[in-house]
Amino acid sequence: MHDAWQAYFPCTNGSHALCNAHILRELTFLHEHEQQDWAKSLHDLLIEMKRTKEENESLGISPSNQEITTLEARFDNLSAEGCEKNPVQFSPETLKKKGSKKQSPSRNLLDRLQLHRDKVLRFLRETAISFDNNQAERDLRMMRVKEKISGLFCSEEGARAFCRTQTFVSTVWKQAFGILASLRKMLEGTFVFS
Repeated sequence: MHDAWQAYFPCTNGSHALCNAHILRELTFLHEHEQQDWAKSLHDLLIEMKRTKEENESLGISPSNQEITTLEARFDNLSAEGCEKNPVQFSPETLKKKGSKKQSPSRNLLDRLQLHRDKVLRFLRETAISFDNNQAERDLRMMRVKEKISGLFCSEEGARAFCRTQTFVSTVWKQAFGILASLRKMLEGTFVFS
């Protein structure tokens, strides 16, 4: 799962999904700064899709195919509405120049949503796919903070020790165990995940 940076797509290890948190931020910007009403509607629809999946997961079921098809049709309609309000516009001078043509942020997002529709909505059909990659980004944040504040590690061994410790603490926290008590048990050799 990623933010649709083009360099990620050639990677063939597994299939791709796009982070909807990134898309929600772009939609919010388009609504608030460019007065794009379709963007607000699409933002609300994505939140509705997320809630639908979460509600079904809490009941231990998957959304029905009819429910998913209806949500996807609404997504397609809102994307089409956005495309109508943001047509591709190139001047004759722009078309003569080589290279990619600059478009508005609205049009760039709409093109991405249409080109990668299946990757944006993949979370609806596959239970293992989450709505966003925020948790993964939070897990990596400590490494970035350490790198920014302290600079690089003095040794590769120190970097490995930091990563092992951070991985353990993150896992213990996600499992709702007490972090300090778990660290103490781990150092004593008595810690067991149950």
